[in-house]
Amino acid sequence: MLISRVQAPGMYAGLSEGTRLLFNLAAAGMILWGIGRGLAGGSPTVRRQRRVRFGKTQVRLPREGLVFVGIMLILATGALLGRSNPLLLVFSMMAAPFVINGWLVWSMLNRLRLSRVIPERGMAGTPIAVRLVVANRKWLFSSRLIEVSDLVAQGEDRVEGRVLFVRIPPRDSRHDSWQFIPARRGRYEFGSVRLSSRFPLGFSERARFVYCPGSLIVHPRIGTLSRHWRQILYGREEAMHRTRARMGVFDDEFHRIREFRGGDNPRAIHWRTTARRNELMVREFHESRGDDLVIVLDPWLPRRPEDDDGLRLELAISLAATMCIDHARTTRESRIGLTVMSTDPVSLVGPTTSLVVDAVLDALALTEPTDAISREQLLTRTLDIIAEQRSPCLLITTRYAELQKELSRSGRNGGSQPEEAGKTNLVRLIDASPQAVESYFTLTGPEPGNTPIGPAPEQHFGLPAAGRERPLKT
Repeated sequence: MLISRVQAPGMYAGLSEGTRLLFNLAAAGMILWGIGRGLAGGSPTVRRQRRVRFGKTQVRLPREGLVFVGIMLILATGALLGRSNPLLLVFSMMAAPFVINGWLVWSMLNRLRLSRVIPERGMAGTPIAVRLVVANRKWLFSSRLIEVSDLVAQGEDRVEGRVLFVRIPPRDSRHDSWQFIPARRGRYEFGSVRLSSRFPLGFSERARFVYCPGSLIVHPRIGTLSRHWRQILYGREEAMHRTRARMGVFDDEFHRIREFRGGDNPRAIHWRTTARRNELMVREFHESRGDDLVIVLDPWLPRRPEDDDGLRLELAISLAATMCIDHARTTRESRIGLTVMSTDPVSLVGPTTSLVVDAVLDALALTEPTDAISREQLLTRTLDIIAEQRSPCLLITTRYAELQKELSRSGRNGGSQPEEAGKTNLVRLIDASPQAVESYFTLTGPEPGNTPIGPAPEQHFGLPAAGRERPLKT
């Protein structure tokens, strides 16, 4: 506006006084606004304001582009004020690449299709790979230097994965994977994916957002049970009397060596003892067939939990998941029963198949703490489960001392009723405190629930479809 006053004085002189005043005020206000934007150019708020959105696309000038545009404006101002044709020629020579670069950046993202492949389930503490596939639907031109940014969220935690595709030929596709390590169980949500490019000169960046929702259930961390965990947890020596002299996949515990009997498997003969005693001796194993596992999980937390309350809950959930996995691996013709006494109780019962185990782990992964279940309600529901399942029950709880007193009181009061007293004796309380859990199982890796999600130690970038050709790493 100020340049027009110098270059076209006749037009300015023909304006009225009021119009001239508005003209000058507008010019001064725009100058002050530009100076303020320039002084605050390093703040994140202003950087967000520089981005101009057009529907599902985004245009941004990086720092190099801003410097280039500033030089162009200085040359244009000097050419107009000094009426210098050489400066105007230099300005035109700089403006042409800027415009061409904008068209090329737009063409890089044109007719690109993106898809994401994520697993249905994962496990806390193990890397999870997210596969991104970008297809170029153009007939003649390749897309180069396409950066794909993906975001996964769980609660307030966020982690972003980036993949750079160097070249995507026409009518072809490229794929690559990025990894992250979830440290917490739960449901992880995937949202929009951002495709961007600054090719070839980097003066401007254009981005395109693709809405590609998805979710992932992360199971709790699995530990290793102690060697004699059945005796520790169940406290039942009668489980050892069902023994056989046959060797099989599910004969998981060695019991003793005895004399050979008719019908025994010859492969179970212990030749060293046979030679020493001069009679056939066989190894006898304890078979785990038919041992049902019934677990009641009490995810109780106070309204104002302390520092270690959350850790106790996560240890209880990991212990329950470890027991279910171990039971499914070491038994057959048995069942798994899980009841989560949360605000919305979840009850699952079924054979030791992969579908039932996955359903149990999903329920444990999505368990939320509650303080709405009283001790009386918990014990009443546990006794009902024992009557339904006709099997002893493991009650894993974060309030062991209170339930121990309540269980003792219920046992004394039920002395006149042999049936109720017998049910009370079939409840085995499991303390979920860190000190007590050490005798049940060992949990490797960081403590559950104490580490936010983050990227994997190594992320791969630039994976062609034919194979990894010198991938870059963070």
